[in-house]
Formats: sequence, C-alpha cells, structure tokens
Amino acid sequence: MLAELDAARAEVWVSGLLAEWPDVDELMAALRVSRSAEAMAIACALTAIAPAAAVVVAELVSPGLAKPPWADAVGTAQAQQAWEIVDPFSGNVSVVIEYEHADLVRHSLLVEIEDALAVDLHFGPPGLVDDAFDESDTRSLTVLAWPVDRAIARIAAAIAATTAHNDPPVTDEYLMNIALVAARVGIASTAAEEHDSLVGPAQIVGRSVSRYGTRDAAEAEGDAMAVEMMRSALQRQLALPQPVVLVREGAATLRATLLAAIAPDLDALVDDVGLGDPDSLDDATLLARLAGTFVVPGALAMFSPIEREAVRGIEWADWLGAVIPLVRGGVGAAADPLELVRNINRCPEVATTVPKRDVPLVADAFARVLHAWELTGVIDVDGRLTELGAWIAPRALLDAWTGRTSNAS
Repeated sequence: MLAELDAARAEVWVSGLLAEWPDVDELMAALRVSRSAEAMAIACALTAIAPAAAVVVAELVSPGLAKPPWADAVGTAQAQQAWEIVDPFSGNVSVVIEYEHADLVRHSLLVEIEDALAVDLHFGPPGLVDDAFDESDTRSLTVLAWPVDRAIARIAAAIAATTAHNDPPVTDEYLMNIALVAARVGIASTAAEEHDSLVGPAQIVGRSVSRYGTRDAAEAEGDAMAVEMMRSALQRQLALPQPVVLVREGAATLRATLLAAIAPDLDALVDDVGLGDPDSLDDATLLARLAGTFVVPGALAMFSPIEREAVRGIEWADWLGAVIPLVRGGVGAAADPLELVRNINRCPEVATTVPKRDVPLVADAFARVLHAWELTGVIDVDGRLTELGAWIAPRALLDAWTGRTSNAS
C-alpha cells in the first residue's frame, strides 16, 4: 500500500509508524536487516523526518532494491500559503498551511491551538479553509491570510508549549502526525521524545479531550462560561417553580432502588459521581447530581477504555447545544442521540458545530450516557423529555458545573 501512495501521503504514513515505533535508530536497524521492497519504501518516506535514513536507502539500493516512484519528491514540501481561523465563540485558533511537493501534489496541514497549546495536527487535501466554512452552519469563523513564516513560527511555538505541558489535551492525530509536523516547522525533537512525553498522561479521543478529577484553570473557565450561557438562554425555564410532587416521587424511587441494591447501573452512577450518602441530599439535588453524572465525567469504571474516551470527548459546548433546544422543545421533545447532535448544530447560543464526519462519533458518545437520564426519569422509555426532565435537565448541567442546585439556578 505504501508504495502506491504519493510523497505527501507516504510522509504522513511513516509519521504514523513512528507513533508506534518511536525509536528511529531501532527502526532503521530493522530496515537494514529486512532488505525488502517494503523496507525500501519505509526508509525513503522516513528521510522527510530523519535525514539519516538516506544512508539506509543507499544501503538497500546496492542489493538491487528499487525506490518507489514517489521517492525523489519526499522531503520537498514547500509552504505556499497560510491562514489563521479564529472561533470568536471560544477564542481558539486554527492555523492552516498549504504545501506543494516537487511532484506538484498539494495538501494542507491544520493545527488546532487552544490556550496556546497545539492540541490537534491534521493533514488533508488542499482547500481545508473552504471545508471549514462548508461544515459550519453559522459561518461565524474569522479567516485571515497569514505570511507563511509567521504561521510556521506560530505552530512551532504551540508545539513547544504542548511538549512542555505536564498533561496536554492532545488528540490521536496529534500523536500520529507530530514527527512529520516537527520536521516541517524545524523543531529539533525526535519522535521518541514526543511519544514518551505525550502518550502516557494524555487521554486521546477523536475530537477533543475532557479530563476528570481536579479542574484546571481552562476547564474552570469553560465551566463558568457554560453556566453563564445556560442561565441566559433558559432564564424563563430556570425561573419556573419546582414541580414538588414529581421531584419528590422521582427521588423516592431512586432512594428505594439504591437501598434495595437491585440496579447495578444506578449504583455505577452513584460511584462515578461520588455521591456519598443519598440521604444527605435534598430531592432536587439528588436527581440533578445523578442526571448530570457524565457532564463532568469521573472514573467511568462502567465503560471500556474506548467508551471512556468517547464520553470524555463530549465538551461543555456540546452539552449546552444538546440541552438548550431540548428544554425549549418542552415535554415530549426527542432526546435520541442523533437529535441531540442536531440540537448542537442549530442551537443559536453555540457557535461551534459538529462536522458531518464527526456526527456518528458524537452521537455514539451521547448514546452511552443517556442511561443516566433514563434512570433518573429525565427521559421516558421512548427517549422523550418528561415533565420532570424538563425541569431537571438544565439544573443537572448547572449542578455539574457549579456543584450546587437550587430551584432557580
């Protein structure tokens, strides 16, 4: 497969290989021993990241192995133009550089930067800036053309900040592409160093990362913004009086079920949210605390590692976008996973949207956490918002982000 690619794709492929085999010297030694067409293709692609691989290529040529057709174009990528894309809602920035190889094949590099850290590195076809607009319903992004050297310097600084961070929230694509991007922007660090410093502490998911435990400054700032937006968007709904009978009956059912120890799923929610003694909480807080279990995830012991990554990938903006239209829809509004994603993309308070390619991923993540709403009576067996749920759902999010619940907050 590698031999059939072009130079750009071969470079990305071998960068991914280094994420799995970060010891470049060991890899080159293995290529020497292999002396196969596959070894030649890997060694040729590797020269874009580790110039010393050219020695291995020369050694493999001597016994008669031919270079792949794209070999001479490897390492010739030249930056042609660059842009900065700013999300005014979050303040986060993406830097895009379009490259061209000697074979005239073009491709784009997109680097997502959050709080001065590079968190995602993505290679794709040319035209990524146009694609960003095509995938945005709101077209609220700000795009500025940048000098190429400025864009390269910005990316290098962001990667350096990520490397220095003790727990950077990087994606899986960051780890797969860091070796190539570092070479492109002239950072003198090996794939092994990047791999060892990042793959251990980071929680890797497809779109983004949400860690649990102590909230850092950025997460706390996001929580505060989410609370402010929720209170502003649902001011009328949050001012409604507590449906006392429904809340009392819902809480009584939960307490009885917990006492009887007959619902392992409910017990798992209690453990994950660190509930403590249910009788120490008033009825509204008990319901909100359990309904909002996954808004700020805990250990997620009830899930597999892959499921945990998916759940932690639901951002606070996703929760806002899903719940605000749901509550506005009132009793009976659909709360199935795909409808929640549609809510995100049409919620006027949330400027970001879920790209089409990520819809299945985000819907799958919501599908795994909806049982918290089922167990607490927020939605019925048909996946529709209940009268109790219309009152509890926004308060569950507020409780998760502030640690408190009241009738009007």
